[in-house]
Amino acid sequence: MNDLRHSTRGRRRILMAIAAALSCGPLAHAVSGDRGREVHGESDAFSAGGVAIAWAILRAANPDDAVVVMRIAKDDARHPALGVAAVDPFSGKSQSVRAPAAVTGPVEVTSRRGRFGDFARTEVRLYSSAMPGPSDAPALTIFYQGVPDTAPEFETEAKLRAWLDDRMARLRSNPGGKQP
Repeated sequence: MNDLRHSTRGRRRILMAIAAALSCGPLAHAVSGDRGREVHGESDAFSAGGVAIAWAILRAANPDDAVVVMRIAKDDARHPALGVAAVDPFSGKSQSVRAPAAVTGPVEVTSRRGRFGDFARTEVRLYSSAMPGPSDAPALTIFYQGVPDTAPEFETEAKLRAWLDDRMARLRSNPGGKQP
C-alpha cells in the first residue's frame, strides 16, 4: 500500500510538471518567435528550407591559420539577405563575420580556424527583407558549435573549390522543399 501511494504521488508530480511546461509553451514560442526560427546545422553539409551550406578547410602549416570556408546557397526570394556572426557561447558577445546584406547566388564566407577558439558558435542569419536594419531579427538562423568535425580538409585551394562545387550540386539536387 505504501509503494502504491508513493508511485501515485510520483506520477502526480510528473503530470504536474508536464502541465506546467505545456502552459509555458505559448509564452516560450512568442519569445522565440520574435527572433525567428533557429536550426542546428550539425554537420559539414546542410540542406533545408531553401538553404544549402557546405564547409571545408584549407590546411596551413599552423593549424590556427587554416582557412575555414562555408559556401552558402539560398532561395533568394525567400531569404534575400544574409549575415554571418561569430558568437562566444559563454559571454554572448558576438562579432560580425559578414554584415547582413542582400546577396544573390552562392556566397563564400571564410574565417581563420583560430577564430573558433574564442567565438565558437557560428550563426548564418537569413532575413526575409532585402535591406535588414540593425533591429531586424533574422527569419531563420542556422547555427554551428565550432567547425563541424566532418568538414574535409584540403592541401590546395583548387581541390577545396572542386569539392565544394560537387558537394553543393549534390545538396541542391536533394529533393524536399524549394531548392536554394
